[in-house]
Amino acid sequence: MVEYRKASLDALLTRFLKGMEGITRIWETFRTQTGKIYGPDFIDRGIEIGMKFYTAMLELKS
Repeated sequence: MVEYRKASLDALLTRFLKGMEGITRIWETFRTQTGKIYGPDFIDRGIEIGMKFYTAMLELKS
């Protein structure tokens, strides 16, 4: 996605954690029964993967 948008890795890293915070804010906002059952777990898994991705990108930058 970064390459497609012609963005730099620095631009991604600068905004990444703020985006992750935005995702955590929707954790309790699921309205349907299915969303209430699966949504929070889906968010948790995405945050875990996102933080691993962020760490890996920081290591690449070094």
